Amino acid sequence: MYNQYNTKNMRIRCLNVVLLFCGFSGCGVILNAQSTQNQSVTNDPIVVTAGKDKVTMSQLRQAYIQNNDPKKATDQQIRDYLALYVDYLLKCQEAESKQLDTLPNIQKEFASYRNQASVQNLTDKEVTQNILNEAVERAKWDLRASHILKQVYSDALPADTLKAYKEILKIREQLLKGSDFGKMATELSDDPSAKNKLSASGEIISQGNGGDLGYFTVFDMIYEFENGAYQTPVGQISQPIRTNFGYHLIYVKEKKPAMGKVKAQQILIPYNKSLALDKEQKISDETTAHQKIQNAYQDLQNGMKFADAIKKYTPNSVSSDLSVFGCNRYEGDFISGLYGLKIGEFSKPIKSSYGWHIVFIDTIYSPETDTNAVAMHILRDSRSDKSKDAFIERVKKEKGFQELIDKKSKVRPVEDFYTIVDTSLLSGNWDINTAVNLHKDMFIYDGKTYNQQDFARFLRDEQSKFQKTSSVADMPVILNYLYRIFEEKTIYDYENQNLEKNNPKFAALMKDYKDGLLLYELTDQRIWRKADADSLTLDPYYQQIKDKYLYPVRVEALLVRCVDSVTAVNAVKYLNKGKTAHWLKNQLNKKSITALIDTVVYYKGQNANFDKLFKWTNVTEGFVIADMAENEVVRVEKVLQPSPKAMEDVKGIVMAAYQADLEKKWTEELHSNNKIEVDYATIFRELRK
Repeated sequence: MYNQYNTKNMRIRCLNVVLLFCGFSGCGVILNAQSTQNQSVTNDPIVVTAGKDKVTMSQLRQAYIQNNDPKKATDQQIRDYLALYVDYLLKCQEAESKQLDTLPNIQKEFASYRNQASVQNLTDKEVTQNILNEAVERAKWDLRASHILKQVYSDALPADTLKAYKEILKIREQLLKGSDFGKMATELSDDPSAKNKLSASGEIISQGNGGDLGYFTVFDMIYEFENGAYQTPVGQISQPIRTNFGYHLIYVKEKKPAMGKVKAQQILIPYNKSLALDKEQKISDETTAHQKIQNAYQDLQNGMKFADAIKKYTPNSVSSDLSVFGCNRYEGDFISGLYGLKIGEFSKPIKSSYGWHIVFIDTIYSPETDTNAVAMHILRDSRSDKSKDAFIERVKKEKGFQELIDKKSKVRPVEDFYTIVDTSLLSGNWDINTAVNLHKDMFIYDGKTYNQQDFARFLRDEQSKFQKTSSVADMPVILNYLYRIFEEKTIYDYENQNLEKNNPKFAALMKDYKDGLLLYELTDQRIWRKADADSLTLDPYYQQIKDKYLYPVRVEALLVRCVDSVTAVNAVKYLNKGKTAHWLKNQLNKKSITALIDTVVYYKGQNANFDKLFKWTNVTEGFVIADMAENEVVRVEKVLQPSPKAMEDVKGIVMAAYQADLEKKWTEELHSNNKIEVDYATIFRELRK
């Protein structure tokens, strides 16, 4: 435990040193003769030389002001900083000379950090903030809506897209003239849940939802649909909304303050759903269920406990416990009856497609509107792509993106793939050799041209990831989709690969982080790992320094804890007569166990209970003292003078001292093997300007 604790502290110290110099891009800047002359001319003198690194005044200032205020610093504080700074530079040089950056664990950790850090530099910050604000506001509200869908792929051929769009517009015109939304959804929507399920004879097995989606809140629907719903006023029908599924018309029925999430219990009187029931039997069953739920509600109003009502009215085959759910978990009519209820309250009877319910609220979890929590949710949601998409559109304009079209045939080069790519692509078996004769340029970005062979390689490498359909007729749609993905991925990867080149702040951050990893690994090799594993070295080191860590005066004492005052009185008598622990055990515990006898070794302040009993008023051998209220007696057997603490008691301290000693010797070695020059006069004068 001590070992781990002190190793952790040393590692934290190492990382703190790295953070101290965060902002100084790289372990140092090696200046050639020409650059030295230029900096002299521009009044930017070299003020620190540490091995191969030569640091100018402007570079030092940039590093220093990251975490310090030079105007408030004393000369000694600046000197302390410079001492750490020089050590940092020299250690970074050693890490580089050992090529620690080639270690797999370093490369893996650096790649992981870079992937995370690059994301915020490959998005549109304004769009990101707008999406966050929008999601936080929407989280405060629940909507109830219905929809009608005309299905068409997002990358469908223009003719198919136009056909679906005209169909949805025609439906909207009829709705605006007064047609019933539910009826039209049942008849015309491509959403299967809207339609009734029929038996072989044509009878209705179960009712469709007529397009009713019930209640939902932010993140419950795909982003494009959510946008259409939240942007449509209550009681109105949206314009056609395009999603990956096709075109939607959305009718917003209600908007309520968000319910959050609820844990509840229910009384459920289910309907008999047997297909053998005729119409009269169904009516009779529904009437009986309604009467039972009214009886249950009356009992509850008269004071019956909800648990007792569950036992009385809910069939054993029906679960009464409702695990935590949100507004989108159950059908709208059920959820509608829960709004406004508080913890400990029960609802009025609620009718659903399953039967009649009364719901008792156990717990309510407020809607999640914390900015950080919503931001984390956005990262897992498709809307996060909007910021990325906006970034791609921006850099397209900035860097002259141009999609190329064959001047003679007036067709896009992607169309050449329509005839050579079949459904083998969808099972991951497409042969790239079928595209061997395709070499047309497809688009230009930042002066670089990408052609059909680049796209063919993309299809080969990514083919098994895009299994959307097995229909040959749909392959042009899929290829259009994949081409768009190829285009976006190419641009995104290009910008990612060039982040350090195009973004100096990002480059500095990556260099600082990499230096930190290297310094961490080097320190682990030179100090922590050696101290952890080298017990043969640590034990002799302990022998050298053990006299620095002494126990204070201790007593070895006989402690007797008795069950009653009679035994305690006898214990005092026997201890004063010098009886041994063995004799006492036999004497006091003849017939039954009346005393527990232990030999203990303590110093003052080590054990509060012992201090309370012993009081440390007389530290001499043979001294006996008793606490008759607690029936405890103690006799001093030996007085132990100050002596070195055992290794196991000071291992953590010894480990820390050993590591500090290793670091000191390492630093001395670095200083002796490298040229070090610090222009304190210039630094003190210029740093505070």
